[in-house]
Amino acid sequence: MDTNELAKLSVKELRTLNEIIIDLIKAKLSVDAVSKKHLLKIGKEVTIDDKKFKDDIFIVHKINKKNAVLKKKGSDYRMWNVPISLINI
Repeated sequence: MDTNELAKLSVKELRTLNEIIIDLIKAKLSVDAVSKKHLLKIGKEVTIDDKKFKDDIFIVHKINKKNAVLKKKGSDYRMWNVPISLINI
């Protein structure tokens, strides 16, 4: 579907299409998070998709339902609660 076809749709049809697309994106992100969660193990070294922590390596301390508690390698005191979707294995 190109922009010319989309321009012909009514606002109601566009909203319906938008809802469908958002639901598909959420479903795909959920599947990705589940597959990543199965690969995560306590003690595993990972990185984070964030420009603030671009070159930092973290160690998985705890795995929760939607997030993982990570500790920066070489640091004993500070931990971060990070969404699983942002973790690179």
